[in-house]
Amino acid sequence: GLGVMAAMWLPRRWGPLLFVGLFFAYALANVTGGRPLVAASLLGLADVAETILVSVLVTRFVGRRMKDVVDVWMLFAIAAGGSLVAATGIALTSTALLGGSFWSTLLVTAPSHACSVMLLTPVALTGWRHRRTRIQPVELATQATLLLTLTVVTFGPSQDVTVGFAPLPLLVWAAVRFDVRVVVLEQVLFAT
Repeated sequence: GLGVMAAMWLPRRWGPLLFVGLFFAYALANVTGGRPLVAASLLGLADVAETILVSVLVTRFVGRRMKDVVDVWMLFAIAAGGSLVAATGIALTSTALLGGSFWSTLLVTAPSHACSVMLLTPVALTGWRHRRTRIQPVELATQATLLLTLTVVTFGPSQDVTVGFAPLPLLVWAAVRFDVRVVVLEQVLFAT
């Protein structure tokens, strides 16, 4: 998520330097976490592959600004694809070099990486300036109802963590279309 944000904010010509720097940062974080250098390097490579893929696809299909709900769904698809790339590399490394389970690693890593991209990338794409938007009551009611329904279904009995990220596209929808106050209120209600 943070690497994608950096790629969105920095001029495109800085991309190669950024991605090399991110590789070293990701690998160093894994070495610091006690992983052997080869495994840490491969884990860093998986993370950088995700960052490059997501950055390129977001730039190509969404642009530098999120404009509508279609962009939210496009970002969701891109985040899912990027997270699968990273999770596959991480799971292969975990299985081959760290004694981990491929499927367990994949099932835990993919949603967390997708969540990171879905939460942080819109910050880079919507900018920092406060904007007043005219809230469309029907759209807000639809979005809030869908968010409530999906949250209840997602966190209801007999659900596991792997579907816990399902409501995120609806929160991103709010971030793109509604005033900051609506977004903050929804995130507080969602978190409780």
